[in-house]
Amino acid sequence: MKRFKEININRYTKFNEKSVIMKEDELNFIKTALKYRINKEIKELKKLYQAKVDGDSAQMFHTKCDGIENTLVIIKSVGNRRFGGFTTKKWCISNNLGYGYDKNAFLFSLDNQK
Repeated sequence: MKRFKEININRYTKFNEKSVIMKEDELNFIKTALKYRINKEIKELKKLYQAKVDGDSAQMFHTKCDGIENTLVIIKSVGNRRFGGFTTKKWCISNNLGYGYDKNAFLFSLDNQK
């Protein structure tokens, strides 16, 4: 597994305030998964985008997140399912719906803790 000099996810998803989506033990679950996957300890996370605050559109998500690497996305669906993913790659909007490869990316479920 490739080692990263520094994973600076700290700048990107901050949960110092109480989260309405997850509990403290679930945040610890995510931090453990990140540590296992990228071999780095995560101390602090910073919020970039929140649909209820910033607007619920793909365009607004990309306005806030494009060009940023090492991002964690957490979603609560209309049916109250909670899940997300992590990627080390930078987000970028694409008209051709291109996809990128990231061997360090992963998906997870907060409801099932998988």
